[in-house]
Amino acid sequence: MLSAGFGTIPPHLDTQQLRQQFLDYYQQSICAGTSIYRGISNLLDYLERQQIPWGIMTNKPGFLTELLLPFFPDLMKAQVIVCGDTLTVAKPHPEPLLHASELLGVPHTVCAYIGDIEKDMVAARAASMHGYVAGWGYIGEDHSPETWQAHGILPRPEALIEMLELQKEHK
Repeated sequence: MLSAGFGTIPPHLDTQQLRQQFLDYYQQSICAGTSIYRGISNLLDYLERQQIPWGIMTNKPGFLTELLLPFFPDLMKAQVIVCGDTLTVAKPHPEPLLHASELLGVPHTVCAYIGDIEKDMVAARAASMHGYVAGWGYIGEDHSPETWQAHGILPRPEALIEMLELQKEHK
């Protein structure tokens, strides 16, 4: 996480101290510059109307997730929230995804996991879930999501609604 944000860390610096400083700063500025992506509220309303269970999977520590979510009431409706420290392993390990599907009461093989980094697709494959890239997420220009072996790339949140509606029509 530190290397992604700061580049190569010189060996003489204490990474644990840097990590703690980062977490302290993040905690103090928990919602600064943070907003919900356009279309997410529409997607979550749709899932609720269709009674499709959904949850949040994040590698963010639980204490930070608990501080952040109240700023976004729509996200507080998640039936399940699994954080990076909920289990002893985090993504890309499949166990957090399998744990979330178990808590939702949904077989993992019919779950769709939507993520915005390659490790999310690695985790989805390892958990035998359908992995979709959130094309609206944090994907940088130096990333190539078309190579992540996902089931698809969703250009916007409403694309999932369209996909689910098509599946309903073909049943």
